[in-house]
Amino acid sequence: MATTLDDFTAHLAFSLIAGTIVWILFADRNRKHLLWSLLAALMSGVLIDADHLIDYYLAFGVDFRLNYFLQGYEIVKSGKQYLFLHGYEYLVILVTLFFIVKNQLWRMVITALIFSMVLHLAVDMSLYRVPASSYSLVYRANHHFDMQLLVSPDDYRKLLEKRLRLGL
Repeated sequence: MATTLDDFTAHLAFSLIAGTIVWILFADRNRKHLLWSLLAALMSGVLIDADHLIDYYLAFGVDFRLNYFLQGYEIVKSGKQYLFLHGYEYLVILVTLFFIVKNQLWRMVITALIFSMVLHLAVDMSLYRVPASSYSLVYRANHHFDMQLLVSPDDYRKLLEKRLRLGL
């Protein structure tokens, strides 16, 4: 799963759209509230990818190479995919919070977080052909974050071929 510029652009665009739609759905024309909605959407739609840096560090340590990071070589090298911020479990928590919280501004922020995260995960699944089950943190943990158990046999074979070709 590479973190490419196209991937970033898609996540950014969908996050901005999600934040704006949520703001409109809450029938709130307060511009400050638009900012809150957009910030929440950007957090769960773009900043969620900060967990790729954790995966990179676990594979390569502090030897950061931008091209390796953008190509997703950390997964190729380690054969693992942690992505601690990518998980349906966070959506369950956010939906629960939505029903507990009564403040409209906070409900709008929570809705923007949910909508943008759903779009982020959907874009990832379509771009990287990773099974939907692999976006559960519990599922990945139960499978030891091992790519062999998280992707199709054909995709895992391609990962091994890439590792061999790159000498990782």
